[in-house]
Amino acid sequence: MVQERRRSVRTPVSWPARLWSDEGVMHAMADDVSDHGIRIVTARRARVAVGRAYQLDLVSTAGAERSLVVEVRHLDEHGRIGFATPARWEPPLEDALAG
Repeated sequence: MVQERRRSVRTPVSWPARLWSDEGVMHAMADDVSDHGIRIVTARRARVAVGRAYQLDLVSTAGAERSLVVEVRHLDEHGRIGFATPARWEPPLEDALAG
């Protein structure tokens, strides 16, 4: 049995996102969030490094944006990247993201 190490409950979401890396901007989708992190899925593997910080923009369907500085915790060959936030943040509901 695998021991659960997560500090917070994750919530499934479907938010468009932009990841800023040394390669430029990569479009992605956030698929789950917690108050200490977020996971995105990209169409191709991003060139990011575990332990390094990047800017991640979350975009609402209404066009409002929220930017976070996030640190890569894990990534895989399928384009999934798990990030930690340096401080606790409140994952917004879609309406909260727009306002």
